Amino acid sequence: MDTQSQETYDWTSYNRVRSRFSLEIPLVSRDRAWKPKSWYMLADVEPIYRFDHDQIDPLYVRAGVGYILSRRASLELIYYDEFTRPTTGSSLHQYDNIIQLNLKIDLGRRILERLRNPSAGD
Repeated sequence: MDTQSQETYDWTSYNRVRSRFSLEIPLVSRDRAWKPKSWYMLADVEPIYRFDHDQIDPLYVRAGVGYILSRRASLELIYYDEFTRPTTGSSLHQYDNIIQLNLKIDLGRRILERLRNPSAGD
């Protein structure tokens, strides 16, 4: 990752590995799971390992609930928490949090296919 300081205009560079581990669990019976008008919960953790400090910094944790509106749309309410290290070698501290509302719409593959090959639909 390359970043430039807004104050000194100096560039810093470091390598990192970013992984996201997530889980979605339906909150309805098995026969209604992942169908319209059903609820689910979601959670994920995203540690980012920095090679220059040989530690995880930052760490993102998310949890929320989702509702499937239709076959192509869902709504999610997510609590997002961020942990970082104030100084190298210190423990992780809660840095920031966000409550986020997402509307997810499935546009389908046909739109992407038309962008890649406009004459395919003729």
